[in-house]
Amino acid sequence: MEEPSSQDCRRRGSSLPKINFGKDEWKWPALLVFLGVSVWMRAPEWRRAPGETLPLLAALPLFFWLGAPWPRRQTPIAPEPKRAVSGLAACGLGIGLDLLALAAAGWTLLLAAWLEGRVDPEAIRRRRVLFLLPLLAFPWVSHDFANLGWWFRISGAAAAAKFFGLLGVEAARAGTLLEVGGARLAVAPACAGLGALQAMGVAGAAAAYLTAGSAAPATPIA
Repeated sequence: MEEPSSQDCRRRGSSLPKINFGKDEWKWPALLVFLGVSVWMRAPEWRRAPGETLPLLAALPLFFWLGAPWPRRQTPIAPEPKRAVSGLAACGLGIGLDLLALAAAGWTLLLAAWLEGRVDPEAIRRRRVLFLLPLLAFPWVSHDFANLGWWFRISGAAAAAKFFGLLGVEAARAGTLLEVGGARLAVAPACAGLGALQAMGVAGAAAAYLTAGSAAPATPIA
């Protein structure tokens, strides 16, 4: 069999869809990185409890890895202005008001707007569930809903007191403090499980995509 010549290979390569990664092409990724870092800087939780919050960053490479390959458009188009402005406004407002959930939603909307201009629309449709991952890549649960951790601790202490009572062990509870058989215990803030709650959300989003992502209805992101 005759091997293809170098000229044939060049022709074949020139027919493939290409994206020009010039100076303008990197503006959106640079903007996403800048805003993403800005959102994270608003959350002191990653300094206080890095073991619970920093692993959430794994949601971003997981997003691109699970969605691979990302078929490109023949000709990239600019992000939809309405979606881009909405994403910028939500992200900026969230950073300004210290609402990380709003900022994360705006950042995810910007990411979706950028990818929709460069990735095949059908591929974006089938990966719609995956956009939960970048939304969960910011520690907004522990930041915006810190008071929820108090109720988790209260309920945990109450459940523990009830459990020891069923075992016949004398147990008394005062708020998040327990006295069991003369020993004093406390349900600490680290026991609230807010970090684990968001990590479970990341795992759930990945599982949802793996089980039913390809059958997602053709509805637009956001």
